[in-house]
Amino acid sequence: MQDLVLLALAAFLAGITNAIAGGGTFLTFPALVLSGVPPVAANATSAVAVFPGYLSSALGFRREIASLRPRDTIRLLAITLLGGLAGSLLLLVSSASAFAVVVPFLLLFATTAFLLGPRLRPGGEGQA
Repeated sequence: MQDLVLLALAAFLAGITNAIAGGGTFLTFPALVLSGVPPVAANATSAVAVFPGYLSSALGFRREIASLRPRDTIRLLAITLLGGLAGSLLLLVSSASAFAVVVPFLLLFATTAFLLGPRLRPGGEGQA
């Protein structure tokens, strides 16, 4: 019962987080692991669980997306597809124990990139 409450709370907060700024996986993945789900399965489960939110966000921002230059859109799409493909292939060829070892570092890197993202853009002075 405790796991169910933890997962429901993480899912609810992840939905809110994703609707506002993204990053809900930072909540769902650790909650799944704390509930006893192996890291590889938790990663896949979390990715599938948050996908509808990402899709609805893309639909909600379709005007903004349409206003991007086609070249920029293609570049972002290519980077996204290559990153997803590379990550998927690495996940398939890595052992579960190796994945469990690198997960904390991946989360640290992703959290840092998420927080510093606006400052990492050329000429960017955005707020985190």
